[in-house]
Amino acid sequence: MYQKAWFNGVRSDLQETVNTYATSIGHQAELGNISYQEGEFSVKLTFRELPADGTPVEQALWNRHCMELGLDKEWFGQDVINRGETFKVVGLSITSRSKKVLIQGRDGRRYRCAPEFIQTFYRAQANRANLPESR
Repeated sequence: MYQKAWFNGVRSDLQETVNTYATSIGHQAELGNISYQEGEFSVKLTFRELPADGTPVEQALWNRHCMELGLDKEWFGQDVINRGETFKVVGLSITSRSKKVLIQGRDGRRYRCAPEFIQTFYRAQANRANLPESR
């Protein structure tokens, strides 16, 4: 019987192996959700062709659409903290109606959030950085 904690190691091993293969054929691979039941487990696996200039697909998509959503190019790949948990900004879901920003937790799970959440977080960070030190 599988235990949820066991999949943390499996996920990283699988991702490493799949990345090696994907790179060799000019693609980028991404492991999605892992589901399991007694005696078997399955993994969602997505391959994307790399752009000709070598930029990762998510980065290229972010660069192309971030300005129209009020986001900065520099925010891609940066950490966002929500309710004490740290997430990394990993891309866009441009087909989504309102939650267009993809963030990824430390466990590898991805979530969608509104661009306004990201804007608010980074503007608050910038405001804190500009405040004079308290004495």
